[in-house]
Amino acid sequence: MPIGDRLSVTTDLVTTPGIVYLVGQDRDQVVADYERQRELRMHEIFQLAS
Repeated sequence: MPIGDRLSVTTDLVTTPGIVYLVGQDRDQVVADYERQRELRMHEIFQLAS
């Protein structure tokens, strides 16, 4: 999606901006990876305008 385009509200799988599947043998690492990707998503990947 180009910078400046509007991101519509997600209403189904087709309109979601992305999906991340985390798998691994070490539960603690999966949890740490989840927390890091959430941090990135909330603060670095998308800039939401109010």
